[in-house]
Amino acid sequence: MFMGYVAWRAIRDPSLVPAQAPRHSWRQCLIALWQCVPVTLLILAIIGGMYFGIVTPTEAAGFGCLVALVLGLCYRELTWTKFEASLISSVAVSSVVLLIIIAGQILSFTIVQAGIGRATAQFLVELNLSPLVFFTALFVLYLGLGTFLDGISMMMLTVPVLYPTLKVMGFSDIWFGVILVIQAELAQLSPPIGLNLFAVQSIARDVTLTTIAWATLPYAVMLSALSFLLFFFPGLALWLVATMKD
Repeated sequence: MFMGYVAWRAIRDPSLVPAQAPRHSWRQCLIALWQCVPVTLLILAIIGGMYFGIVTPTEAAGFGCLVALVLGLCYRELTWTKFEASLISSVAVSSVVLLIIIAGQILSFTIVQAGIGRATAQFLVELNLSPLVFFTALFVLYLGLGTFLDGISMMMLTVPVLYPTLKVMGFSDIWFGVILVIQAELAQLSPPIGLNLFAVQSIARDVTLTTIAWATLPYAVMLSALSFLLFFFPGLALWLVATMKD
């Protein structure tokens, strides 16, 4: 969906994409591919370490920084000035994100103590709705909660209450996990606690948060459409898992 939307925008307005690059020879392409090998190995090491249970996601982040540092030294392009600039940039971006998370956690604590999220989820459970209507109400619930809460807080608030009903209705655990991830990603685009919006603004400092939020609206619509597409065609989320089990 995202790729199709980006291609459509690029075709309609070519000024949105970089100018066409000159054609390169096969030799130049092979050299470029060879130069990508170290970075590719870095990505594989991080993802492989998590998938094989060697490191946790948090440890993988630190391990990735260490390997990237080694690669920078091997390329002999990492100077003290660049290293200092990278540290300052990392601290700045991390501080912005952490401040937003802290503020979101404070708001989450307030909502939890008030019982708003749990009461809303409990209300949905007690309505005895059909699967489609229940899923629509669930989508609206997460859409509303995502405006004020981060993804982890939404899961902690609602899953313990909703999970028994989901099992009774025959929803797959894996399928619901995929839906939760999509809803969490949708929450990252929902102001005022949309972490992705602030992360983009920390890079594009000359762009207002309102402009960034409006620019992400088509992607939010596509994520919403994907949620309902997965409801009507759950095999999109379960086919690969079923194949791996076989």
